[in-house]
Amino acid sequence: MSEKENNFPPLPRFIPLKPCFHQDFENDIPDLHRTTVKRLYSLWMLHSITLGVNLIGCLAWLIGGGGAVNFGLAILWVILFTPCSYVCWFRPAYKAFKTDSSFNFMAFFFTFSAQLVISIIQAVGIPGWGVWFIGFTVVQEVVLARLKKNGPPELGRILMYNRQLRMRHKVPWHRMTLSTRQHQIMATLTKCKTF
Repeated sequence: MSEKENNFPPLPRFIPLKPCFHQDFENDIPDLHRTTVKRLYSLWMLHSITLGVNLIGCLAWLIGGGGAVNFGLAILWVILFTPCSYVCWFRPAYKAFKTDSSFNFMAFFFTFSAQLVISIIQAVGIPGWGVWFIGFTVVQEVVLARLKKNGPPELGRILMYNRQLRMRHKVPWHRMTLSTRQHQIMATLTKCKTF
């Protein structure tokens, strides 16, 4: 039996590189699991597209006056996570369904879980980690800018005070809960109505 020719990634003929992997859903994967493997492949493609959109968002942020660290890390995430996610979790899943290998299933679940944790951390949008697209701090900045421009001044002042308090005391946003007394003090400082 001859070795099957590699066909993934599909590269144009003028590129001197050759495909590295053989991928054929119809012939390699049993009918029972073919839909699952195709969905995993679609998930990998969605992950790669999301990293590309993140790169474009970080470039826009850089052009708009943001930091270059986010853009540099976004480039690193695209270069690192796109091929590594294919090799480290999609290929083991493909091999696991192809040969019914428990080792490949274990490798898939371990690496996919690790990447899921990394994706959740990136979705939080910690500044300086190379992520832009979903970050809470970015959403808060946009809300602050719009409220300052058109919204009720009281809410804009409260959000601004909340942000200044967090930055001054280096308190993470998820731990920023104010008591009723603190809200009254904040309201007097910003000359707003109490809650």
